[in-house]
Amino acid sequence: MLLYYCLPISTVGLSLSSETDKLALLALKVKLTNGVQDSLPSWNESLHFCEWQGVRCGRRHMRVTVLHLENQTWGGTLGPSLGNLT
Repeated sequence: MLLYYCLPISTVGLSLSSETDKLALLALKVKLTNGVQDSLPSWNESLHFCEWQGVRCGRRHMRVTVLHLENQTWGGTLGPSLGNLT
């Protein structure tokens, strides 16, 4: 399964903090992996979320601009937290 989601840059999104993106990604991880601990191992507190596997951020605002997640076995559903990404 390939999940490739491009996020448009908007002026509304610029007012949100990058912490919002981190929390949205962590919630997405729980939903997509059904809480399986070994899934997406780079998605943790030891790295900035812009360094996580499959996550690309804009240089200026350090906000998520692309999610490119492939070659994973996904389960679960996409939760509403995905809408918190700008």
